[in-house]
Amino acid sequence: MHEELIEWGKWARNNPDKLSYKSQWYEMIMRGNVPSKGGSYQITDEHALRIDCAVARLVRYSALLGRVFCLRYLLRLSERDIARDDFVSGAFNKHRRANRADVREALHKAEGFIASCLTQSA
Repeated sequence: MHEELIEWGKWARNNPDKLSYKSQWYEMIMRGNVPSKGGSYQITDEHALRIDCAVARLVRYSALLGRVFCLRYLLRLSERDIARDDFVSGAFNKHRRANRADVREALHKAEGFIASCLTQSA
């Protein structure tokens, strides 16, 4: 599953015009980022769109999980860099900064949500 999500991230960065609808996550994350053309990825458009739909559902379910997921798979940030994100850190706990363990737990929840959506739609 992890490899599929990495491939989806490559696909989404390189093919924003192939999305069949305006994803909520795309505007939120990709503001100011210019998608690159080219690049290789090992995922079909159909499967990538199914994952994309699941990501949009994740963002509607939890803005925090959606942001953590997109920062990891779209922008390829490390867990440490995600923990430094102001929105992420503030959402975890108002009294302390988020750490890698918090981010890792959120990523596992987000990945589980995506896997569940894909299983239900299959």
